[in-house]
Amino acid sequence: FDNKEFIKKNLHEKICKELSEYNYSGIIVYSGFNEPLLNKNIYENIKVARKFLPESRIEIVTNGDALNKKRLQKLFESGLTLIHISVW
Repeated sequence: FDNKEFIKKNLHEKICKELSEYNYSGIIVYSGFNEPLLNKNIYENIKVARKFLPESRIEIVTNGDALNKKRLQKLFESGLTLIHISVW
């Protein structure tokens, strides 16, 4: 199963806006059937989530293949709270 589809930017922003109307402060997790770090919009998505959901925890589950020091720093500068690196 090799699906490289990611959530569309406008849908992601719509969801974040709607959650903000309810003062959502839970967890937002970027993970699933594909590697979130392969999404070219991941940094912008995190920034949007942080903008609309300032009290939420924003997390990523990654296999770590695309991770390096520069990307890690950029993720946290974008508003990431926590990164989980799964190793199988």
